[in-house]
Amino acid sequence: MVIPPDLIPTRYDTGEGVTIERTTLPPRPERWAVRCGSDCLTTDSNWVYEEQPSNRCAGWLAFHRFSSLQAAWEALQRAGHLR
Repeated sequence: MVIPPDLIPTRYDTGEGVTIERTTLPPRPERWAVRCGSDCLTTDSNWVYEEQPSNRCAGWLAFHRFSSLQAAWEALQRAGHLR
């Protein structure tokens, strides 16, 4: 199988019930969510219930989304992976 060079990965499974998912697609800026069931990771590495999309304001998104895959991964490492 040949992987297309313009392929954009959008989801990574840690194998521990946690996923890192890209929530935007180009040309919009990258935004990533770290999820475990119905919880998501905050930018200060705490697990909280993930609000329904209709209840997410800009402030909520800023505190629960990461600007890069690297930033999401580092927050997950600080959180110790799972709750």
